[in-house]
Amino acid sequence: MKKRGFRINPVNLYNRHQVQNWLDENANQGLIPIWIGSFSSVFITEKEMQLHLQLGIGWKDKPELLEHYHKAGWDYVCSVRLFFLFIAPKETPLPCENKKLQDKSVEWHR
Repeated sequence: MKKRGFRINPVNLYNRHQVQNWLDENANQGLIPIWIGSFSSVFITEKEMQLHLQLGIGWKDKPELLEHYHKAGWDYVCSVRLFFLFIAPKETPLPCENKKLQDKSVEWHR
């Protein structure tokens, strides 16, 4: 049975490296976020999963990004400020870079 718990966010949610490290620490303990708010987050216990933060490319392109990750075996969890959070089983490789999405991301963040 999956257990659910709340945690205070100890990092700046706009800093990708801090967020990724914090999420990795929780994932190593078997905790996977299902919701991340401004001040706190909800986690469930889940073994053998990995997380990936993808820089957002704008909400209008979100369906295309979600489809790209889904085809590679990754599921969308939630948004974390400027990033989209995906989850997959441990051995699932990251999807190949999609040049079209990458160009939109750079353009959107200028």
